[in-house]
Amino acid sequence: MKQKVKKYVEDHWWAFGLQAVIGIIFGLVALFLPQPTVFEYGADHAAEQLPVLATVVAGALVLLGVIEIFRTLISVKTQKDWGLSLLIAVVSVGVGVAAYVGRDSGYAMLSFIIGSFLVLKGVFDLIVGFAVHDDSTDRIIWAASGIAGAVLGVAIVNYPNTGANQFIAVFGAYMLIFGVANLIYAAHSRAIWNELKEEKMSRKEAAKRIKTKRAAKKASKK
Repeated sequence: MKQKVKKYVEDHWWAFGLQAVIGIIFGLVALFLPQPTVFEYGADHAAEQLPVLATVVAGALVLLGVIEIFRTLISVKTQKDWGLSLLIAVVSVGVGVAAYVGRDSGYAMLSFIIGSFLVLKGVFDLIVGFAVHDDSTDRIIWAASGIAGAVLGVAIVNYPNTGANQFIAVFGAYMLIFGVANLIYAAHSRAIWNELKEEKMSRKEAAKRIKTKRAAKKASKK
């Protein structure tokens, strides 16, 4: 199991990078873009925000899932554990679709769908972090993302009627933490990938030199 999850992580450095960009942009917009409030426009207007809010959140989750699906499909022939990647991607897309379909069902339903997903994602991040990494920095990165997902997910589920501003702020905070964590990990994974690539090239060059020397010795004996 450890090797399977490790393979999933190491092959996803570029996907983590794309997901990081989406998470950071969404998080910054959600947290710092001025939002209309109930006090400014009334409760009726706040209720009208729900379909738009659900559509935006659903779009972010579907986009993250599609990136994962795309990466999985192009590596099915070379990656034996593609099923794990596909499962995570399908869950993300499914949650996004459910949020969009239920956009008129009220904040309670939207909060339950999104909050439950964040808890599930948080648990997954914690499992990946502690099942894979021996490096303390990597564990901290994954633990931060996992704890944020679990805590903020529970908060969303337990307080379903806080309103659009509070909901988007909490979800935006998670997306920002998720994005930063993925960006750091993507950079780290890319650096490791480059090191492995250089080592592979060095081994090839060494093998080539040995082959050349052997050929030269055979030629000299003749």
